[in-house]
Amino acid sequence: MKLIFAIFVILNLGLQAKEDLSNDLLSFNEGTSNIKIGGRLQGIFDYPISGRTNDIFIRRARLNLEYQTSDHHLFSLDIRNDDSNKEDGGERTFSLGDAFYEIPIALNLIHNITVFRSKVDVSYSQTASSKDLIHPNRAEISDYAANFVVHNRRAANLQLNGGNDWFTYQLVVSDGIQSDEIETPLDSATVSSIVEQSLTYGAKTRFYLLNDGKKAGPKETFYGKVTSISFGLGFFENSGVRYQLNNGRVLEKSRQLYNAELSIALKSFRLLAEGFFFDGDTTNLSTNTFGKSSGGYLRAEYVFSKIAPFIAVQEFKRDTDNDYSHLRTQMIGINYYELDKVRRYGISFKNYDYGKALHLKNHEEIMAYIMTDY
Repeated sequence: MKLIFAIFVILNLGLQAKEDLSNDLLSFNEGTSNIKIGGRLQGIFDYPISGRTNDIFIRRARLNLEYQTSDHHLFSLDIRNDDSNKEDGGERTFSLGDAFYEIPIALNLIHNITVFRSKVDVSYSQTASSKDLIHPNRAEISDYAANFVVHNRRAANLQLNGGNDWFTYQLVVSDGIQSDEIETPLDSATVSSIVEQSLTYGAKTRFYLLNDGKKAGPKETFYGKVTSISFGLGFFENSGVRYQLNNGRVLEKSRQLYNAELSIALKSFRLLAEGFFFDGDTTNLSTNTFGKSSGGYLRAEYVFSKIAPFIAVQEFKRDTDNDYSHLRTQMIGINYYELDKVRRYGISFKNYDYGKALHLKNHEEIMAYIMTDY
């Protein structure tokens, strides 16, 4: 940590430190050159009603570093230790999250080229920062999309981002998936490794009504302060993945992810809905069969000053040809936005309903949580 800090200080030799209250970050400024240092802590108390072990864990623990040059080139980096002490997982280790270099482009419909590690826009909820989620955990189907064609939606990639006030787009070429993120929910056969794969490529476009994208970029909650309607479409593909199974066989199949979204924010009322379609899913590998999965979720809240009750529903069909492969969830909860993203508290109740083909037990859980961002 001292070494990182020293490097940034050398880059900004002679700058004077001051506290940037508008961004809740410590900044070092000289004209438009600055360093920002931030942090994020989120903690959860998980009480499973169905008899599983109670749990207290650190959902997210992060240190964020950002440096912008005088000509607006941006370097951003965060290190994180998420899900620390979750269940019996222990302390875990620090890992690299975002680590990107953003190069501004002075053309009408092109904003920047971004390289190294930054989010691929496979889902509105995944692209929204975790500090602006309605609930600390995203919908399971959104998490599945995050790893379907790109590892953790931020494998090493090259992006072209642009648009205008009323629409945005992202074009991306990225590294692909990892074997430890591949699920076989209906099958005893598992993937032991990826023998070979192509790069992932894709595009996402988002259209804004009532308010422009600079004011209403992806956030699950706007804390009752924004009026905007947007909708988006995305397509991403890895054109060839060769899987090594635990029984020694090798199978090959391309993967495609389709995404559609609708975002409505009318000051106090907030609604977010997304749909996903996954082609080339690993549903039944023991019979050499790849399948399709699909589903979506909806989250809505209403903000009364600082108090915001919310609901969320989800339907995720793990195999579109199997009527008993569903995951259905329903969640209700309430948040207290004491200082919006800076300091907030909440509690939720969630019900899980699994189709019998998944061989999982239905259960319910209560979560209490605190979320901070500085």
